[in-house]
Amino acid sequence: RMRLSEHVDGFIVAKDYRPTSASHRRVVIGRFIAEVGDVEPNDITIEAVHRWWGSLAGNAASSRRTYLAAVRTFCEHLRVIGALDGDPLATLRTPRVPDAPPVTLTDAEVARLLATPVHDAVTAVAIALMLGCGLRGGDVANLDAAHVDCVERLVRVHGKGGKVRLVPMPERVAAMLEEFIAGRRDGPLLVDDQGRRMSSNSVRARVTRFLEVAGVKRHSLDGRSSHVLRRTCATELLAGGVATIRDVQAILGHASLSSTQRYLALPDAQRLRCVIEAGPLGDAA
Repeated sequence: RMRLSEHVDGFIVAKDYRPTSASHRRVVIGRFIAEVGDVEPNDITIEAVHRWWGSLAGNAASSRRTYLAAVRTFCEHLRVIGALDGDPLATLRTPRVPDAPPVTLTDAEVARLLATPVHDAVTAVAIALMLGCGLRGGDVANLDAAHVDCVERLVRVHGKGGKVRLVPMPERVAAMLEEFIAGRRDGPLLVDDQGRRMSSNSVRARVTRFLEVAGVKRHSLDGRSSHVLRRTCATELLAGGVATIRDVQAILGHASLSSTQRYLALPDAQRLRCVIEAGPLGDAA
């Protein structure tokens, strides 16, 4: 007979989450417990669940969807270990996320960003890897100096789910990394002021602050956090006409092609309609 909070550690261990994901789950589940009460699993009431769900009403649909998925996974774990009999979340519907194109930087905003002096080498490297290679903030934080091959212009990325992929670097990015590493062959690529590996949150925070300095990020809800650099990279690769959607999927490390397809802008979708007309049932066939 354990309370909800006493099951959290076991849940995190059972799911074998990476540190960043584990931290996020703890925050989400902690807020859930704060709203429904730290009770035994079978004592969760529908009223308490709806109170928690109502407390998230001000969040974006995508965030609410993520929170609901995390708590559902937690409850599923409780059922698997026999601590919960029913499904207290059964009456909740998964929010529908509007099918909107991803927020990216315009050519003018990219030019403004690159023209703004970066006095911090760590931030400059993070920006180069995210904008030039489409890496996530977490990807950058997990890099070791040994993962970067400036001669072959390749970086070995340890991404989500422990998956490893090789990502090519533009020549200017490789040159920057070669100077930044300066012969180092081991240890984290990016370190903080105490010489410790920089966390993914710290990497993202530094880059986001620089976006504000450069005048690219205008307010907190404009969608221009550090991740906008990765989205911009993906969109530009597809718009350039050289990379296929499979190429971009491999570079970004997307497990699902549908994740990459979000970066197809409307003009690209219209161009693909013309392409399909060359097929066996098209007008151009």
